Amino acid sequence: MEPNLVEDDYLVARAQGGFLDAFELLVMRHQDGAYRFALRMLDDPQDAQDATQEAFVDAWRGLAGFTGASSFRNSSVSGEPGLPPTTMRSSATGRGACPTRKTIS
Repeated sequence: MEPNLVEDDYLVARAQGGFLDAFELLVMRHQDGAYRFALRMLDDPQDAQDATQEAFVDAWRGLAGFTGASSFRNSSVSGEPGLPPTTMRSSATGRGACPTRKTIS
């Protein structure tokens, strides 16, 4: 499935249902912008990579509480009620992996 053919709202709903493929499409769609934002904030490529990865891990962990009050793109970087805000720091969190993969239908 081509990432840009599906709206973020649909992908978020599918990811909330446990479909990891939907979340992967969201990450593919927004990772470059999130990285550029982190790089501007941190001015260090490695720290920006770490912060970007942490932002998407936090977004996955908070996905059940995502209400759609703002876009997934904005929420994954800055946070929204129900989705934990991302902190721009250089250390990795070491948190667990995502659950079992389901295929988008």
